[in-house]
Amino acid sequence: MSEKDYRRKAHRAGWRLVVALLLTSALAACGRSAGHSGSDSGGSTVTLESVRISPSALTIPASLSDELTAKGTYSDGITKDVTTKGEWSAVDDTVVTVGDAAADKGVIQGVADGESLVRFTYNGKSAASRITVIPGSPQSLAISPQDPHMAMGATRRLAATATYAGGVTWDVTDEASWSSANTGIVTVSKGVVTSGTDGSTQISAAFGGRNDATTVTVDQDSLLDVTIEPAAPSVVEGAVIQLHATGHYGSGPDRDVTEDASWSSDATGVARVSDAAGSKGQLTGVSSGTATVTASVGTKSVDASVNVTSAPSAPAAITLSTGSNVVLIGSSANTTSVTADVAPNDPQNSVVADGTAVDFSVAGGSLSTASATTVNGKATTTFTADGTAGTATVTAGIPSAGLSDDLQIFKVNDFADIFQVATRKKDVSYIGNVLQKGSEFVVFVYNGSNRPFQLTRLEFYNGDPVNDVFFTARPISTYYIDGGDYLRKGIKLGYAQLAEPDHTINTLVDNGIGVTVYLRDQRTGINFQVGATFTTPSP
Repeated sequence: MSEKDYRRKAHRAGWRLVVALLLTSALAACGRSAGHSGSDSGGSTVTLESVRISPSALTIPASLSDELTAKGTYSDGITKDVTTKGEWSAVDDTVVTVGDAAADKGVIQGVADGESLVRFTYNGKSAASRITVIPGSPQSLAISPQDPHMAMGATRRLAATATYAGGVTWDVTDEASWSSANTGIVTVSKGVVTSGTDGSTQISAAFGGRNDATTVTVDQDSLLDVTIEPAAPSVVEGAVIQLHATGHYGSGPDRDVTEDASWSSDATGVARVSDAAGSKGQLTGVSSGTATVTASVGTKSVDASVNVTSAPSAPAAITLSTGSNVVLIGSSANTTSVTADVAPNDPQNSVVADGTAVDFSVAGGSLSTASATTVNGKATTTFTADGTAGTATVTAGIPSAGLSDDLQIFKVNDFADIFQVATRKKDVSYIGNVLQKGSEFVVFVYNGSNRPFQLTRLEFYNGDPVNDVFFTARPISTYYIDGGDYLRKGIKLGYAQLAEPDHTINTLVDNGIGVTVYLRDQRTGINFQVGATFTTPSP
């Protein structure tokens, strides 16, 4: 029996609090697992071992949206995108909502100021992301780049960035209202500027009551031709390299027109080239063979022959993971290991060569090494928190292959900070200030990290949380709230309860009903508690 199966069994045996203690647990049976196509040489099923939401922490302005993704790691070491396969939910949908329909799974929408966990569950595995929603009114708006030059007949994209309280920035290019002072020189739509005749004019953007403007200049000097560098690029399957387009004019200096150009590939099954703003000219090798990449600026265009070579063991993907994405400042739990799993182009028949270099960087802490090499496809570093509570971001990358991934680590002064407690009242009735039989109080305790915590005791109180405890539940055996999972427990007046002492409470003068949940970090032995109130004392 696995440790987790043992925990489930112990939980079921130890928490039989008869009818009144609502023993409904939302934890799925740990024996279930998800497979993907393929099996190992012995024919055994490949099973899902864990899931992770990216990003694991996000700050979003109210009324704006963003997208979360979920990755599943399987027993054969393969990581796959499972965003559309599992179920998404928000703990507090008055703060943030998350789509769970086929067309919008993982899409979050800020509703109102506050904080809530967003959960993802797939085949018995769960993960959570902590979403902070800030006021929806920006403090400033900025267009970038400022004062750009363009060739006649070209297009390029400008960006609009809103800055909110606390320095949070957000790309609002698509949401902003754009205008051109002279549409004969340039037109603009959602930041995409198209040049007409030569001259200069002002482009403006407005969003959330804020405005910014920049001057766009369209050069009259005729474009003679365009060249691509490198002229005959070669790329390995799965790798990404940057191509550059240079415009040569009748007078004046040459100019980089990579962002002005339109990029295309005649064989996207062999090589893909990005035409998206901010990544124009990025070439990705897909499969071995040759393809022609074209860059066009106005009426001028240039072709480059691309050769894609096969390399089954070349790095194709990198995924970061950590044994604990929460660290406790100033304790022995102030560090955690971070592992980069590097997958090759052909993971079924090859492995990434040992010694492949992985670069690590961090914001909000320190790392034991900024560069490590792979052994059996893994490279590891150790994160140590600085003294400031908040979120740290660790990034790992293989620049030569154009690969990178990042993860967030929560730095807390108390493990309670990564929990969210929600309450629900059902069929609550009063006569005067006396709660009547059938009144039900349920608590939900959500673990926002991937670290399991032991539940040691749960108390319901009426008035003072220390001196007025009227119901105590202690598990007979060890029970854990696993990472990304939650506990659901409750009481119902008028029904038998296995408590200390054994008694039935039919009515209760309401002095303020609350609950305290006592937890323990098994790794460090640190005890802590979380809680919530259901009512305020009735008059």
